Order: sequence, then structure tokens, then C-alpha cells
Amino acid sequence: MIVIRVLLEVQPEKQQDLVQFMHNSVTVSNRFEGCAKYNLYQDIGAENTFLLYEEWETQEQFDAYKASDHFKESGRVLFPLLVGTPDSLYFDAQVIPA
Repeated sequence: MIVIRVLLEVQPEKQQDLVQFMHNSVTVSNRFEGCAKYNLYQDIGAENTFLLYEEWETQEQFDAYKASDHFKESGRVLFPLLVGTPDSLYFDAQVIPA
């Protein structure tokens, strides 16, 4: 499983634009083959900071998503709304049974 966490800091005046765009983007992204989870969270203590959390079944499926028109369009829309560059971490992970 590939787990991705991306921290996004949005320009304060662009926060609503990001939320509106991501509402649809989350729905579309969750429909991609291999997407187990794709959600956006807002930091309660820093309202202009968002966490994008993703889980993909395989690296190949995540790579197919990154090559998609949807992913490319998301970058074109999101990057102008942000302060700086997103802070991303990628994990090749497995679930530990309880």
C-alpha cells in the first residue's frame, strides 16, 4: 500500500477556492482504480493549513493516477492558491493487524 500525506498552506483569501475545488476533486480521485482513501482535512489550529491524505493499493495505480488529466488539472488549479510548495511524504506501508 502507498500512503501519502501532503500538507498544503493556502493563501488566506484563497481558502474558499481551495475548499470548493477540492470538494469535487476528492470525489473524482476516490473513483480511481486502486484508491482506498483520498480525503482533505483542515487544521483546527491553523485554518489556512490543510492535510491531503491518500491510500493507494499499489504504486502502479498511484502512478496511473499521477499521469491522469485529473491530476494534472488539479496541480494547475491548486498551485496558484498555495503559499509555497506542498510538503509531501510518501510511505510504502502495510496495515498492522489489531
